[in-house]
Amino acid sequence: MATTRGLTRFVGLTLVLVVLAGCGGPSADADKAGGASGQQPRILTMATPGSGPGELDPFLSEVARLSGGTIRIQVQDSWRVGQVKYETGLIKDVAAGKADLGSAGSRAWDSVGVMSLRALHAPLLIDSYAVQERVLQSPLVGEMLAGLEPIGLVGLGVLPGPMRKPLGVSKPLVAPADYAGLTIGVQQSLVADETMRVLGARPVWFPGMAKIDRFDGIEQQTAAIEGNRYDTIGKHFTANVNLWPRPVVIFVGKQVFDSLSPDQRNALRQAVANVFPVRTAWLRGFEQEAAGNL
Repeated sequence: MATTRGLTRFVGLTLVLVVLAGCGGPSADADKAGGASGQQPRILTMATPGSGPGELDPFLSEVARLSGGTIRIQVQDSWRVGQVKYETGLIKDVAAGKADLGSAGSRAWDSVGVMSLRALHAPLLIDSYAVQERVLQSPLVGEMLAGLEPIGLVGLGVLPGPMRKPLGVSKPLVAPADYAGLTIGVQQSLVADETMRVLGARPVWFPGMAKIDRFDGIEQQTAAIEGNRYDTIGKHFTANVNLWPRPVVIFVGKQVFDSLSPDQRNALRQAVANVFPVRTAWLRGFEQEAAGNL
């Protein structure tokens, strides 16, 4: 749930990207029928577990621009909403052809047998947006995404995600010893699950937007704590501890990918890379505003 100021900031960033894109590129000559050649655009569906208003607009616009209007993406938001394992279910649905593309946090992939992305959300490793940006723009990401191929998917790129922080319900969560004996809510992450067990806590997976009054604490991103009004239950927000980020993997079914032209495949991959600066700026601003509101 976004605040008015957060939406205004994101819309402004989106407009900057669109204006810059309008200075050249395939879309300059594309007609309204769907491309420079007048061919009808290929409509691809994209399953997402739940994104903020306009969050994916820069990516969608870049795909349309770079493909010369030959690809249009229709977002199917709130995919498997209310389910505990909504992201792993989404991944399997794209692999089964129920949607053409998908977006899912790096945290969910080891649950479907892809182990190459686990380092992205290892505890206290990537603990700032600056570090996350360096990692996700490095050659390591290409090697990580190769792990999707055995399950019939192609990784297009990884976008930066929000930092996850501790929110204490029964007590503050400041030092490692504070977790011992507590029930901590985590969201479909085997790494988060293992981390809480090492700290002596009992992890319980819960779906997005679910009630948290049954927990002693949760790991969650700042904007979701504000948007879901979790601050009415949890009064102890450890704002200076970044447990791990939630990078977002953008992926496509292999059969769908193979059916596209080389230019269209490149457009999908390049679109992810092009929106990286806008995404990072939006995350920083959104988190800062939500923290101020809290």
